[in-house]
Amino acid sequence: MELIRRGFDGSTSAAVRGLFGSVASGFLPMAQIAPARRLVPRTSFHFGGLFVRRHFVYGSSIDPPRGVACPARDVRDASSALHHTSADNAWPSAAPSARELRAIALTGLRLIAEQASTDLGDLLHMSALALANVLHADFSHIGRLGADGDTLLLEAGVGWHKDLIGTVVGSCGDSTVERHAIKSPGPIVVADVIEASALAPLTQVRQHGDRSGIVAVILAAGQPYGLLGSFACRPTPITEADRQFVADVTGIIAAAVERHRLRRLEASIIEDGPDMVARLDPELRCEYVNSALSTTIGFDAPEAIGRTLVELGLIPPLQLGSWRATVHSVLRTGRERKVELGLLTPQGERRLLVRFVPDLTIGQVPRSLLMLARDLTEVHRLKDECAALRQELIQQERRHHEQVARLIVDQREERKRSDDAALIVAQLTRREVEILGMLTEGLTNRQIAALLYVSPGTVRNHLGRIFPKLDVADRTRAAVRAVELGLTRAAEV
Repeated sequence: MELIRRGFDGSTSAAVRGLFGSVASGFLPMAQIAPARRLVPRTSFHFGGLFVRRHFVYGSSIDPPRGVACPARDVRDASSALHHTSADNAWPSAAPSARELRAIALTGLRLIAEQASTDLGDLLHMSALALANVLHADFSHIGRLGADGDTLLLEAGVGWHKDLIGTVVGSCGDSTVERHAIKSPGPIVVADVIEASALAPLTQVRQHGDRSGIVAVILAAGQPYGLLGSFACRPTPITEADRQFVADVTGIIAAAVERHRLRRLEASIIEDGPDMVARLDPELRCEYVNSALSTTIGFDAPEAIGRTLVELGLIPPLQLGSWRATVHSVLRTGRERKVELGLLTPQGERRLLVRFVPDLTIGQVPRSLLMLARDLTEVHRLKDECAALRQELIQQERRHHEQVARLIVDQREERKRSDDAALIVAQLTRREVEILGMLTEGLTNRQIAALLYVSPGTVRNHLGRIFPKLDVADRTRAAVRAVELGLTRAAEV
């Protein structure tokens, strides 16, 4: 027989709560109704197109709401199913078996766990109710271990006084069944509390007069997160199927706790991380902005949400087309894209590496997208500075090479001049060198002749022999050439 029909018509949470004992039109934990209520036979009910009979609910004058069902008979008219709620005329006549109840309870818990994205309260309360209903127990509890790994904080329970929910209900000492459950790989069964004096439950549980029960540890990420237990006020046999049911419930809770932890971590990273994150609709309207983005653009999140990036004046006019084309491409293809775009901020235009991711959580066709942006302005500034520095170094190196080349040429020319001067000087006599020195001082032939005690004609004859050796044609150029060769009377001294 099919246990659960797929397609729970969108009202899964309310339907599952019907199975686990929700009352009136809303969810009310059994601990808030009355402590230690006994299970009594009740009536049939409807869930997801299936009409079934529920064996036990807590004693109350409140009729069970429209909601959850076990397998028995297909009912297409939910309203007509609600008319079959008395024990006399309820159909079908066959009551769901314990196996069917366990299967439906686990299915309902898994459905609730999938929806427990931000709060585990519903899942924990429903798990406590499922333990009590399926195991025919008077009390059930789900507690979280304190930081010391010893104290137990009651998070949900059946049969407990409402004031105890959210308080520490005991310490898991070495002689308690809870301590053994923490160390055990599977659930611990207490067949009779009175007989098993060496292995007793918490004092708060014993005060209820419980006689038998089962306790299991909830492991999240490999570490003890908490404990769940179910106890009855009479010796009740716990079958292997019951042990497996309890183990499955702990697994569902453990997986939900780990998902909840990861989601909180993810939300913290998104909200408090350095990268800018926003959810945008096709018109670039902000549906969410994180702290990094609101700080960068100078708008608080409430101011930005509901307004487009254009209305906020954040998109450079020349890049508006690129923004819109990229967003429409992502929404049309359903594929993410990564581009560099500009964003106007109070600090000036920022250059962003933007990753657009289509949001597929709403349906198959994305109606919005996530914008994850990293500010690359400083990176680009450093790159530009490095490029400018590299160009400056290249220019300096080029000038250095030019200077070196010029020095080499000058040295070669100087060496050539020196060689030429040495050659020329070697061709000049001592008297010709002496006359050239006087010539550089601007002396006339007569003055030179007077200083050398010779005739002006002799001086003229010497100059006639000097000019060809210096490759000059007159006295002036000869004087300049003599200076270049260092043939002055000061140099001779």
